Amino acid sequence: MTRESVAFRVAGLKWVDIVDPSPAEVERLVREYGLHHEAVADCLDPEHLPKFERQENGVVFLIVRAWDEAATPDGDSCQALTRKVALFVGPDFLVTIHRKPQPYLTKLFAETDQEGHQTPVQELVFRILDAAVITYETPLLKVEEGLDKWHEGLFAPGPNPPLEQLALLKRQASVYRRMLQSTLLVFQRFTPPGERVHPVCQSMIEDTQSTHAWADELLEEANNLLQLQFALAAHRTNDVIKVLTIFSAFFMPLTFLVGVYGMNFHFMPELGWQYGYLWSWGLMAVLTFGIWLWFRRKGWL
Repeated sequence: MTRESVAFRVAGLKWVDIVDPSPAEVERLVREYGLHHEAVADCLDPEHLPKFERQENGVVFLIVRAWDEAATPDGDSCQALTRKVALFVGPDFLVTIHRKPQPYLTKLFAETDQEGHQTPVQELVFRILDAAVITYETPLLKVEEGLDKWHEGLFAPGPNPPLEQLALLKRQASVYRRMLQSTLLVFQRFTPPGERVHPVCQSMIEDTQSTHAWADELLEEANNLLQLQFALAAHRTNDVIKVLTIFSAFFMPLTFLVGVYGMNFHFMPELGWQYGYLWSWGLMAVLTFGIWLWFRRKGWL
């Protein structure tokens, strides 16, 4: 499916947006715009990461990945969470290639087509890249809400929230941060140092930096929650060990007395006492009360 902006063609700038191109369309683009075959092969690779490449004929080749609205909630890789868009930027043309329709790209195409005035190709590329970065705000908001909900469940009564859910949120935040970091490097290479920064480019870089910082904070929060979960688990384990230790401290002297009187020697003075059995129970009760009183004064109970 090929779409062309009539307004741009009249104004001297042509934007061709191709969705899932056929081999014949690819060959036509290579011949018409002088594109490199290897670059076209890279743009058809669905797993390719963001990149920047300046070809010998002056055409700039860019790859950017945006969030995929159709991504499943349990996706945890860049291929499952994002979709790639390839851009070939020439002096008077722009070619965008992607395998599936991208809502943000379709919306931008329609808005720019309705403006009816000439837009510099560099500014148009900045707007596309900025729109791709803004798509990450929705999934980052979902990750943030998921982390807040998981944190609340950690201290709520009842069983702890599943650790797998936290691991998934952490993985998603890591993917978004890595994609935004790679995209930011592409932006910086697309604008050579020393040149006057275009306002749209400055806005694009600021949006990318702020979104990347947001993803980095979410990843740090996920790591902190993971460490908090381990700390709480260790604390509960220590509480259990403490209770078991206290019970064992109560039974240690009692076990000693039972062991002594269980030796069954014939000549034991206490065996001839009329109230020897009651005296032994009384001694064990006094020892138990003494241990309990000592633990209370130490603050262990």
